[in-house]
Amino acid sequence: DIVNMKDDIVNMKDDIVNMKDDIVNMKDDIVNMKDNIVNMKDDIVNIKGDICYIKGDIANTNNDIIDIQTRLNHIHETVRKNYSLTEEFFVSQMETNTEFRENIRIINGRLDKYDTQIARMPMQAKSL
Repeated sequence: DIVNMKDDIVNMKDDIVNMKDDIVNMKDDIVNMKDNIVNMKDDIVNIKGDICYIKGDIANTNNDIIDIQTRLNHIHETVRKNYSLTEEFFVSQMETNTEFRENIRIINGRLDKYDTQIARMPMQAKSL
């Protein structure tokens, strides 16, 4: 029985040594986990900084889009006004051309009358 007890004590001592080794390994694991947690916290801080930077970029991009939209609206308005002015100009030119053609027709009619009268003058002069 003593031999069995001695064997049990030896086994228990071995178990205790193994448990001490396990405790040392667990302490090392805990230290590593704490280091990982610190690193993760640093990563989180960096990611938050990146998110803030990206949010700033998004805000700037949105402002750029608003500026571009404002410019496009201005260009559209300018083109529309210029088209309207151009259309008005062409309409007035067409009206002017119509009036001009009518005046030319009237002048040509008068010239025809004058040509006819001039052509008759020598005959009228003979009859006097």
